[in-house]
Amino acid sequence: AAGEYIALLDSDDEWLPEKLEKQLQVFKEARDEKLGAVYSGVVYIKEKDNQKIDEHMPKRRGYIFKDFLRRCCIHGGPGVFLIRKEVFDKCGLFDECGELRIADDYEMWVRISKDYKFDFVNAILTRCYRHDVSITAAMTEYDRAIADEYVVNKFREDYERVPKILSLKLCGIASLYCRGGDVNKGRKMFLESIGANPLNIRNYPNLFLSYFGSSFYRKIFNFSLIFRKGFSYTRRRNDMHRGF
Repeated sequence: AAGEYIALLDSDDEWLPEKLEKQLQVFKEARDEKLGAVYSGVVYIKEKDNQKIDEHMPKRRGYIFKDFLRRCCIHGGPGVFLIRKEVFDKCGLFDECGELRIADDYEMWVRISKDYKFDFVNAILTRCYRHDVSITAAMTEYDRAIADEYVVNKFREDYERVPKILSLKLCGIASLYCRGGDVNKGRKMFLESIGANPLNIRNYPNLFLSYFGSSFYRKIFNFSLIFRKGFSYTRRRNDMHRGF
């Protein structure tokens, strides 16, 4: 790309006509060389019947590296962003490692947020369509665990500077492994999470329940998810990446 800014559009996404214009305006008004990316709100829509699943308004701006270490804190994937080209020149392109089948964009945002600020247009300007054969829908908990573990290992030094965040992240990965069928790996990571922050009490009931096997663990997890959060798509999606 030869332009000053780069926008990415997935096959599942649709932009509203004014999206790029409004994002460019944020860049122009900021006049800040450290502003690397501007994103928008997003609405998730079922492709089958065009029904709205959920929507997310943007919330975080500035240097949000620690927020990204905790989890992917911006919803909507690459399609919600307009990114300064020099950001890719400095930070590199997407990591095409096989472990990142679903988290290649998340890994990229972590990398960018180490050096650049983020800002947003406070409006829903991107539509993400969800269908049964999408890569996201086909991913299993085990696949997600592998991807998140890869991100932790790649930014290990940064995570170790914030042990509370490291512990929460490891606990979430451990839970994904347990639900994905590898309780031995899950238990190992719960213990690693305890080592990072013994005061993270989520680890202890999760570790205990992992000894009853993956099927039982998954049933208890799903029950607790419904009991605590109801059927909100947003909340269920967030909780899928952490333990009880």
